[in-house]
Amino acid sequence: MCARVKMALPWGMAVVGLFAVFHGIAHGGELPAGQAVAALSGMVLGTMILHVAGMGIGAFFKRRSAWYARALGGGIALLGAGYLAGVL
Repeated sequence: MCARVKMALPWGMAVVGLFAVFHGIAHGGELPAGQAVAALSGMVLGTMILHVAGMGIGAFFKRRSAWYARALGGGIALLGAGYLAGVL
């Protein structure tokens, strides 16, 4: 692991909640005026599908070897860095 940070559960929940608030504010500004319910439903459904798929893929690879799960996570991190840098 790159870093092992031990944080008390309430502090971790607070950090995640803070990021969630700002994430929600960012997406809230993108909602179409007349179709907010449909747009939010799509966002919630899409988020659920991504989380379930990620958990399934992670569990699949972790059962074979923890190395596969770490390599997959590293690849996803590199992909995100590429998007952030504007390379991809």
